[in-house]
Amino acid sequence: MDGVIGEEIKKLSNSLLRGKLTTQEEENRIDQTEQALANLKRHNDDLEDEAASLVAHGDFILNKVKAAKELQRFITNEDLYLFTSNLLDCYFTGSQLIEIEKSEIIKCELELSVDAKLELGEYLVKNKLSRNLLLKEEHGRVKIAFDNHQKMTRSKWVSINQFHPFVKFLMDKKRAERDINSPPIATSISQYHIQEIEVGYYAFYVSRWSVQGVNTSEQLVYSISPTGSEQVITDVRAEKLINLTVVEGKRWEEASRVLKHDVILNHIDCCRDELDDQYGIYVEEAKRSNDDRADIQQFNIKKHYDRKIARLNDLIKEKERMNDTRMRPANLGKLAKLESRLAEQLESFDRKRKVEHDKVDVIMGVIHVN
Repeated sequence: MDGVIGEEIKKLSNSLLRGKLTTQEEENRIDQTEQALANLKRHNDDLEDEAASLVAHGDFILNKVKAAKELQRFITNEDLYLFTSNLLDCYFTGSQLIEIEKSEIIKCELELSVDAKLELGEYLVKNKLSRNLLLKEEHGRVKIAFDNHQKMTRSKWVSINQFHPFVKFLMDKKRAERDINSPPIATSISQYHIQEIEVGYYAFYVSRWSVQGVNTSEQLVYSISPTGSEQVITDVRAEKLINLTVVEGKRWEEASRVLKHDVILNHIDCCRDELDDQYGIYVEEAKRSNDDRADIQQFNIKKHYDRKIARLNDLIKEKERMNDTRMRPANLGKLAKLESRLAEQLESFDRKRKVEHDKVDVIMGVIHVN
């Protein structure tokens, strides 16, 4: 702060000492510097006021990051590759994804079928997204790299991460054509990887919950149920077991011979029912949280614009006291714009108080912990 102030004073001194300014220009230059320094002070005061809350949020975020690592809450390049490959095989016969190099970043050649190109093009137009490089090659294959952490820079390869329009296109395609009656999957994992879970058979169900209001958020929720028991587990153990199985698990071919299909489906229904009960609570909490966010946002916006409006009103009054009316029309115009923007911002958050919510099946099946 002191360095910035010193720089402003230095600039002012140089302007005055050169002697090339008229008396009026000198007064204007002094007024401008005074206003700039006042703005800097207000900005610094605002930062100091918010510093305590930022520090508190920092600890919260670090704890979330630690939990994410422990629970395997991340999307790897391998995940993106498998997701893309499976959905292309499922929905766009004739498309080819050929693996060229597999290291930390997975490099492939992609050739989209005619219907895939048409649907992707329509999707980009509908969602007002730019026509990406996957569609610029009319014939032949496009070089792509699954690089979720964006480590590649200035490469001839099209970098694909989880937010790429192509991935969003495939996700929306899957959601639109989801077969709710698809059979459960069967997989196994060694208890070595998750010792807090006893050896046995566990039905599981995963759902995606989303809410849209002031902020848009979504989360995956997990439930498991040991066969031979009416217990349903929805705490961190369920999430850890399912996510570790995704990473470390293997296909369990013998499932149909060991367990009865209807038994597994009944346990999956119990898992779903338990999460459905929790979903209602989740939505109510989301609505209350959304109202709180809207209140805070509106308070901060109003405070921000009120300060601007007050400063402009003070300036107008000061100019009137000095019988200086040259800038009055312009200042009054600025004042009207500020008041209009404030009203628009407050109205925008009022509209966002209405929460839209949704829940979607993600995956279900049985896990053999051995």
